Amino acid sequence: MDKITAKLILVKPAILDNSKDVSSFYNKMYDDLIRDIYNLRLSVPSSLNNIQFWKLNFKYIKSPPKNLHKRKIGTLHISHYVDLENTNITCETICGKIKKHENIIDLEIKKELLIFEFEQILYNIVFALNLSYGGLFNVSEGSCFYGKSAFYINNKKYKNTNFGGLPSDCMYINRLIDINSIPFITTWNWMQNKTNFFNGRSTNRIDRTLNALTYLYDCRAYEDIFYSLMGIEALYNRGEGDIREQIENKVRCVLGDFSNIHTIIKNMYYIRSDFFHGRFRLEQNHCDEVFISKDMDKYYEAVNTALLIIIATIQKMIINNCSSIEELLELKL
Repeated sequence: MDKITAKLILVKPAILDNSKDVSSFYNKMYDDLIRDIYNLRLSVPSSLNNIQFWKLNFKYIKSPPKNLHKRKIGTLHISHYVDLENTNITCETICGKIKKHENIIDLEIKKELLIFEFEQILYNIVFALNLSYGGLFNVSEGSCFYGKSAFYINNKKYKNTNFGGLPSDCMYINRLIDINSIPFITTWNWMQNKTNFFNGRSTNRIDRTLNALTYLYDCRAYEDIFYSLMGIEALYNRGEGDIREQIENKVRCVLGDFSNIHTIIKNMYYIRSDFFHGRFRLEQNHCDEVFISKDMDKYYEAVNTALLIIIATIQKMIINNCSSIEELLELKL
């Protein structure tokens, strides 16, 4: 039996405000996260034929207090045992070299397929953790081991794995929108039973929203304003009437009536319009010095607010086991 293991280093976001209120908010989230993943066992269906399920064992190792990386909170180990020689794997196509449904015998090809699927499962786990705990953690790096051989996960996908820099102090201090912690296994089961996310395709509105979120792992990317509003419209817009009015009214019903919701949603669309029509004061792409203009402040606020609306809405859907806004609104009414 061989062991395939991932080691993901979890770090806290940069927090500028160290007040008691903000610290307790973050600490509760991290306590919930660590409690939920500690010694967790997860069965994940496999697409590789006779390996019917990945039997994943989670182990969390907390960082020592004197760790040089002060934001590091610990390392998440995820492992699975496999008997590669006695495992039958079939695949429809591998680079056009293997015929449809041909049985794979070569051990190296088997290993590559296992590693590839394992890596995809890891990305799904990181995504589900972000939904469960409001994007309040980051994977600074990840590595995997097959037996004693190490291979590295695509670090580009792990560079900023909390949604869009979501832990923006100003958004949480103002408490415009409530973000909660949901047990990871609850989120995972909802994604498995109520969405097609694990297939990687969009067949309905919630799938389109979740897939839009997969592009939002770094709010320094200017296109994030488009993906974030794409996610909101997939959730709330139904094609008739004023889009902003629809979103505003439905957000009030789902998330509550916070005082400046009209201005917040209007500003998000103004920012997107400024991008389209050349009015946005864009920073130079290759400039070493960072200039934070008023437009950039508005941009980050717009993206963070959109993300908060999406994640808070999805969390409501997870808690109520709904697959659409319509179901959620029926429960509210």
